[in-house]
Amino acid sequence: MVAGVSRVPGLAGHGQQIASAVKSGQIGHVIAGLPATAARSVGMITRAAFTAGLNHILLVAAIIALASGVVSLLSIRGRDFAHQGAPGAAEAPGPPEVSGVSGHR
Repeated sequence: MVAGVSRVPGLAGHGQQIASAVKSGQIGHVIAGLPATAARSVGMITRAAFTAGLNHILLVAAIIALASGVVSLLSIRGRDFAHQGAPGAAEAPGPPEVSGVSGHR
């Protein structure tokens, strides 16, 4: 970001000051005090720097999530899963029948 600000006409020596204003959250006040062309340039540079930083953070988070998923899949043993009965086996018993009681009244 400092290199980008140093290329803006009239702001060559103010890159560090603008960078510290961005870090402290005071960039709005700095941009308000700049000439219109410099304010647009600094605004675009700071938004681009923010977007680039956010892209890096999200990329690292996605890589960590993917690696965690792969490790989770590889670390689960086959015998840790609940197995159903063999295909074609008798179905699970239904509710118990009570002898001597008719279902009709």
